[in-house]
Amino acid sequence: MGGGAALRGVSRLGLALLALAFALGGLGLGSQHPVAPVLVSALLCGAVLLVARQPTSWLFWFPALLPILNFSPWTGWWLLDESDLAVLAILAGGYARWAWDTHPLRAAAAGSWLGWRSPRGLGWLCLALVFTGAIGVWRGLGAAGGLSATSLAAVFDGMYAGYDSPWNTLRVAKSLLWVLLLLPLIRHRPVGSGTPGGLLLARGMVAGLFITCLVVLVERHLYVGVLDFTRTYRTSAWFWEMHVGGGAIDAYLALAAPFAFWAVWTAPQGWRWWAALGLLCLTVYVVLTTYSRGIYLAALISLAWMAFAAWHWRVPAVAGAVWRLRALVAVALVLLVESAVVLGGGAFMGDRLAQANHDLVGRLTHWRAGLSLVQTPADRWLGIGWGRLPARYSGEVPGGEFPGQARWSTSSADGPHVLLSGPVSRGELGSHFGLTQRVPLQTGGVYTALLQLEPATSARLMLSLCVRHLLYSDQCQGRVVDAGELPAGEGGWRAVPLQGGAFDAGHTMGGSLRGVWSVSAIDAGQHVRLLGVALLAPDGQQVLRNGGFGDRLQHWLPAARSYFHPWHMDNVYLETFIERGLLGLAVLGTWIALMSWGFLLRLGHGDTLTWVLLASVLGLMALGMVISVWEVPRVALLGLIFLCQIYPKEVQTGRRP
Repeated sequence: MGGGAALRGVSRLGLALLALAFALGGLGLGSQHPVAPVLVSALLCGAVLLVARQPTSWLFWFPALLPILNFSPWTGWWLLDESDLAVLAILAGGYARWAWDTHPLRAAAAGSWLGWRSPRGLGWLCLALVFTGAIGVWRGLGAAGGLSATSLAAVFDGMYAGYDSPWNTLRVAKSLLWVLLLLPLIRHRPVGSGTPGGLLLARGMVAGLFITCLVVLVERHLYVGVLDFTRTYRTSAWFWEMHVGGGAIDAYLALAAPFAFWAVWTAPQGWRWWAALGLLCLTVYVVLTTYSRGIYLAALISLAWMAFAAWHWRVPAVAGAVWRLRALVAVALVLLVESAVVLGGGAFMGDRLAQANHDLVGRLTHWRAGLSLVQTPADRWLGIGWGRLPARYSGEVPGGEFPGQARWSTSSADGPHVLLSGPVSRGELGSHFGLTQRVPLQTGGVYTALLQLEPATSARLMLSLCVRHLLYSDQCQGRVVDAGELPAGEGGWRAVPLQGGAFDAGHTMGGSLRGVWSVSAIDAGQHVRLLGVALLAPDGQQVLRNGGFGDRLQHWLPAARSYFHPWHMDNVYLETFIERGLLGLAVLGTWIALMSWGFLLRLGHGDTLTWVLLASVLGLMALGMVISVWEVPRVALLGLIFLCQIYPKEVQTGRRP
């Protein structure tokens, strides 16, 4: 008894210290938020208290808010984002509550002094994930030269680092770290926890999907028109990770879209059923306006699976057999009608389908180039290192270079500055990368740029200001200038009046028009030391923030356009093999297989939550054949959370997750 009490006391202390560390880490980061430090810190405190009081509540609000928990175009943060702050708040509140639940009286009521009974096989699987993940991080940091003590002390330098830096290893590995830390909270069932966690997760996904649909409607209203399907514009919503391409929104929709069908299937009769059907219509619209062949296929596979499983396992519809038939008919009609309207409204998707063979050849070439990076037996078994693909691909694959880079530094006597580089050798890539910042736009005039450059600079710069959400530009003012020919004025500032017509209000919301300012070095093998930049609106107002780079790259976002090969492999399985080797791929595959088997076993009990979770995992696995996922940590984390919901041994022993 005495030994058990001592062990219990040590465990409580350890859990409390972990909670304190997570809380301090979250508040420390929140207090340095570039846009709203006070508000973010207050929200973090509220989230910690909410999770401590209602420990499963985060399974609803975290997936609900996840689609908008990234403000990188305004903050400039790259290593971490607001979703990571939310995870720290969840861990702080969850572990604090767990420490409280290990009190002897409460532990006795829970039936276990830790309140967590997990199958032994799950523990071994977690150890395997930790082992292979640690190897991937170790090899990644080692290949990048490691992180010095100075680098660790200056973590905020890492917040604005690049994809070829050691910090990229930590950035892509954090989703696995977060899910392993969250796993005890997912499986821990405190006394009086209320609504089952799986149901909360499903409802949170429905809410997050609805928020995503609203964001897409606003985006298309502002930048292309809600019902304009003739222009070459692909929806990206709030997934700013696509500033270097990739399929962030595709991966999210692969996980989330099945929940629209689930909502229709499980809604009772009346207004809830019609609201669910409305969400399904919006979801189909969002999926179609991505114009992504991969998400089309993944969504169809998920829906086909759900229809087959509903018939084979007799998954019950809440509203009864008649409304189940109505749901199937409604889904079929929505798919047919919206597909005809969106895909038949213009030639854009037809052109993409016609290019399928050409794109496949290009993708195969890209995959072969990635495989060429695996050169030794250690690479084959352990990988080249987590997060090292961009650096190795851009440095070793012929023609695979970055189209440009932007690095913040204080190494010059001139103080803080940005070293803006063009492509190494391929001059045609010079206009495909820029340092960007979102700004309000004014109508009725032309903007003027002010540049402060290193005196010896002679490279050419491309300056542009466009009505733009992320990837596609509409109205623009801009100019290509030779930095060496610009006359220097007072303080070394060089004025550059932009060229182009005045901005038209077009589709505005609340009378505001938003645009993106971009500056690019376009000459191959050249770089520009940018000491300061300002942008004057037609009324003379300076609209840029942190133009002197005194706060690192706060408010700035380096972004690529049209060319994205160095950043990802466009195949999650191939990328996992390249970066983490056969061992990492085998462990990840084992996890997916075991959890999927658990889902299938549970389906025999008519569980609708298992039905939709397996459809989501299946959709993401299908989509993974043509996109990568690890470079979008918040979406990868969501997929990993799905895989933590059930384990086969629990089904066999009759325990529900």
